[in-house]
Amino acid sequence: MYRPPTVRSVVSLLLAVGLGYGLAAPQLAPSLALKSQSQRTDVNEEFDPGYGHIPPWYLVQIVTPWLWYRGDTDPDQALNRFRLGSIPSGTNKVEAHLYFGMLPLLLAVWGGWRRWRRGESADRRFTLLLLIGLFGAVYATGWLLPVFRHLPGFGYFRGPARYGVLTTLCVALYAGRSLSAWSDRNASRAGSLLVMTMLVITIGDLWLVSQHAFYAVIVGDAPINHRHESAVGAVLARYPGDARVLAPGPNLATLSGHAATPPYLGFGPGHYYQAGGRLPDPEFLRWLSGDEAPRGIDPEPQFEWMRSAGVTHLLSMKRLPTSWPIEEVWSGLDPLLNRAWARQFDPLHLYQVRESPGRCWFEGPAGRVPVEIAEYSGNRVVVTFDAPESGTLVLADLPWPGWRCTIDGVEMIADDSGAEPAVAASLQRRVKVSAGKQSVAWEYRPAAFVWGLAIAGASLVGLALLLKTGLEPSRTNEV
Repeated sequence: MYRPPTVRSVVSLLLAVGLGYGLAAPQLAPSLALKSQSQRTDVNEEFDPGYGHIPPWYLVQIVTPWLWYRGDTDPDQALNRFRLGSIPSGTNKVEAHLYFGMLPLLLAVWGGWRRWRRGESADRRFTLLLLIGLFGAVYATGWLLPVFRHLPGFGYFRGPARYGVLTTLCVALYAGRSLSAWSDRNASRAGSLLVMTMLVITIGDLWLVSQHAFYAVIVGDAPINHRHESAVGAVLARYPGDARVLAPGPNLATLSGHAATPPYLGFGPGHYYQAGGRLPDPEFLRWLSGDEAPRGIDPEPQFEWMRSAGVTHLLSMKRLPTSWPIEEVWSGLDPLLNRAWARQFDPLHLYQVRESPGRCWFEGPAGRVPVEIAEYSGNRVVVTFDAPESGTLVLADLPWPGWRCTIDGVEMIADDSGAEPAVAASLQRRVKVSAGKQSVAWEYRPAAFVWGLAIAGASLVGLALLLKTGLEPSRTNEV
């Protein structure tokens, strides 16, 4: 018999959920800090929270999937062509996919109808589950985004159709409940055989539909297996400084083991997407991708940006003009990148950018002088050099909050030491230095992570106390 929860149990549950979030604070706190300075602070050309929704009319796929996965039908075109009732955002067949299987759907509907017809008292847990499932279906359409995108968590990510998982869970539990009730009343060999048949049919149904709702193709020999054979990586490793390559395909060239731009983080720092943090004209990358050269683009501003961003090399899918300030250092087939770009027989071309100061340089009255990086890791960068005169040391890395700079062990404070503050549109860390031999170090000590650890520790103590209180027997007055 179902018993409604007591006030104490509800409060304990809410406390447990809140403390559970507290345990995740070492991850959540830095994520919140990233969100406040990411390209997702507002709706813009880089971030549309409505992308990946389910157009309401497309929900008929739940009962008629064969209409959308025929050989003469392109679901992606249909999704973006018919806009009736849909929000003004793009989507695709994978994000918008919502299907439970025909038999589970029939079981769920049959079970709910049967209980309603008999007038049986509704189980409040399943009533709540039904409301959650309906909310997931409505939110998946994107209709609620104008309000919900302003709430913490809802506005951080794209793909509202993913909330269809709530609807899927609701249907699965309703179907399971109906099947369990039916099998209990038909506990015979024939009944068990029918249940097994239904399960096999459902598995086949879901498998068949899944063959039409995907983009990825599993290959026998994945490109990443050839990372150690990368010819581009080997050439860049012989570069006397720390190489950074500008290449087609965000982040793909980093598989060679070297830094690459443009970045692709999905949920990334807004610096990379603002003026000054990206190529003056991103269409320049079409040259490198083998497309026809876009008209009206002056290469010189692009190269000036590359030098200021620490780009030392260009990787192109075709030969580039000899009039550009570049020098070809390698050409051929790369076992890693050619496979990743599906260009098995088309050579790649690697160029070194002339007059590039590299990832780190000293900037003085005489201009830019390259400086070698003594130590480079995810949380620490050390540069040891002998400055010929007073000037500015520049590291072409993101000036993200949490990086602390020291000169010969003395921490620099922007207002007192002359260390220049981070500029939102810059990809450089700049610090004023005097003449002479010195060691400049940057260390990453994010305050959000430290606060997250403190919150997680307090939450762990709170959960232990809550668990101890829940295990203690309730005291009653003895007569």
